[in-house]
Amino acid sequence: MRTGEADPEDDMATVLEKVLKRTYRLAKDKGVIFGPNVMVSKEILPAAQITIDTAIRVREENPAMKKYFKVMYTSAGDPLGWEDKIKGAGFTWIHIIPSVRAALRCKKAGVDVIVASGHEGGFHTSWEPVHSMVLLPAVIEAVQDDDTLVVGAGGFCDGKTLAAGLVMGADGVLMGTRFLATQESDFHPMWKQEVVDAGDRATLVARGFVGPARWLKNTPQPGTR
Repeated sequence: MRTGEADPEDDMATVLEKVLKRTYRLAKDKGVIFGPNVMVSKEILPAAQITIDTAIRVREENPAMKKYFKVMYTSAGDPLGWEDKIKGAGFTWIHIIPSVRAALRCKKAGVDVIVASGHEGGFHTSWEPVHSMVLLPAVIEAVQDDDTLVVGAGGFCDGKTLAAGLVMGADGVLMGTRFLATQESDFHPMWKQEVVDAGDRATLVARGFVGPARWLKNTPQPGTR
């Protein structure tokens, strides 16, 4: 929180406003586009509403931000019901999904970019093990057209996997964990090294804060279960 120039005593909307303004100052110097990723699951719906409302307000109150603050990610929930608010505010709307059924919901809602996230996803994933090699082509076939881009996520981490996604017909790929482990990332060095050192059997999927999540395995300490 403090790295975003916010204070622990601030309310949620104030924290987000400070973080967005700081991000804008950094983004405009680099000429890059940015936007928040908002989980819209029912479990945290009030927080999602505050986040999206604050993002829209801050952008409208600071018109110069619109050149860089152009996208809104949503995930972990149903996109239907958010279209008037997000699209109406002029954002390019990106929603992350784990199934063809969810992709069709995105299409109905008017999402601009649908991210098909396979079971290989680095943290947030699905209980149903539909992997990227299966999910991505199926979503492309179901929803991709001139108005809807499809991006692959889950297991994409380098040039080879990017090429594979493009060959399958994706408009691009999304990488998350791969950038967590970069030198520029502000994650703790110990955590970054654990990601780099992890092998093909180093993780498990268990319950997370919102739905299932991927965790690194560790060695139980004596006296613990």
